[in-house]
Amino acid sequence: MSDSRAPYAHVGVSIVAYQPQAETLVKLLEAISSQVRTVVLVDNGGAAEAVGASRCGHIVILDPGCNVGLAAGHNLALARIFAAGCSHALLFDQDSVPQGDMLGELLRIEQRLTANSHSVGAVGPLPISEGDSRTTGFVRFSGLWRDILSHADADLPAPACRCDFLITSGTLLRREVFDRVGPFAESLFIDNVDLEWCCRAGSLGYEIYGAAEARMQHALGDRLMLLPVAGKRALVIHNPLRIYYMTRNRLLLYRMPHIPLGWKLADFPRLVIKTLLFGLLAPPRLRYLRATLAGMLDGLWGRDGPARRPF
Repeated sequence: MSDSRAPYAHVGVSIVAYQPQAETLVKLLEAISSQVRTVVLVDNGGAAEAVGASRCGHIVILDPGCNVGLAAGHNLALARIFAAGCSHALLFDQDSVPQGDMLGELLRIEQRLTANSHSVGAVGPLPISEGDSRTTGFVRFSGLWRDILSHADADLPAPACRCDFLITSGTLLRREVFDRVGPFAESLFIDNVDLEWCCRAGSLGYEIYGAAEARMQHALGDRLMLLPVAGKRALVIHNPLRIYYMTRNRLLLYRMPHIPLGWKLADFPRLVIKTLLFGLLAPPRLRYLRATLAGMLDGLWGRDGPARRPF
């Protein structure tokens, strides 16, 4: 369950999984479990079976009894991690695998930034897609635009760049920061949980940083679809249920005062464009349209939590 001899014994790992691919989840556990003191796996469904009995003895498995979502899952795991005395927590989705000494690089960057009087809220790696090595970069809001960055800011004392949010998977945070900012928003269930928490941290004076030299393999959507009308650019395809959450939660975020106005104004056209692209080009079109419209209606009415019906 824990090992004080681990190189990063003060760090606990939170993994939330729902019907995971066994191979990827096992790779994640093999890559991280020997480095840290405690690993907590929240089994939202099918995770214990995917890991197998031979590996379960080295990790803490929490079974909430149903799929409680990403936010609630991490909140459960973080309570266990910090109660065990860990000063830091590293968060993972089921479809991520750290590359090299990712955790060590995140810790070194955080230490150098805090030593130079930077109020660090969280630090995260650069996600890399398996297979084609695509990177998502780090997002920095700039008025009505957003910049996608992958290089370090020259004025910082560590190879990092300032950004406005990190994806949940790969995020490293400290206990005192989490205690002050508060838990992840369980009302959002899964999508935009990361954006909401990072913006909440930013509103309290904390800074979010991307580690330009830390790498993490991460699945970017379920599949890709080429768009010939857009210079053969690829559209990341998620399943209809995820499209419901993405659509609904965007509208819920528009209501929140700590979400930057610039992001809200810039995101609405993206919402419209994605709705048209999925409805016109991504099969099964009817399911995507149904999920999008349901997400819009629930978002407008302020309905949150888990989806009330499948798509």
